[in-house]
Amino acid sequence: MDSSPIDEDVFEDLVQMAGDDGGVFVREVTEIFAHSAPEQARALSEAMAAGDPAKSRFFAHKLKGGALMVGALRVVAGCKLIEEHGAGASVEAEVEAAIGWLRDHGYL
Repeated sequence: MDSSPIDEDVFEDLVQMAGDDGGVFVREVTEIFAHSAPEQARALSEAMAAGDPAKSRFFAHKLKGGALMVGALRVVAGCKLIEEHGAGASVEAEVEAAIGWLRDHGYL
């Protein structure tokens, strides 16, 4: 997998889907991800630490959807592992890396 926290091809698909007036849409999507993903990642980590597979799967699924929209494929991959196996590594660092990329590239 690419070393970038955001898959630029997936992100470009989001920009293209938004169309000519998509700047506002793209900013809204990235801001929603930046606001909600850290909280969801913390809740996921807490559920995993508590040994609660149902909550772990719930938060992994929720986080995966937003991550997929912005192309944070390493977050998506981590969430899939948790959903499928009920265990995996924390995705908090990957979420922060993805938000950093969005900020560095002017989308936040």
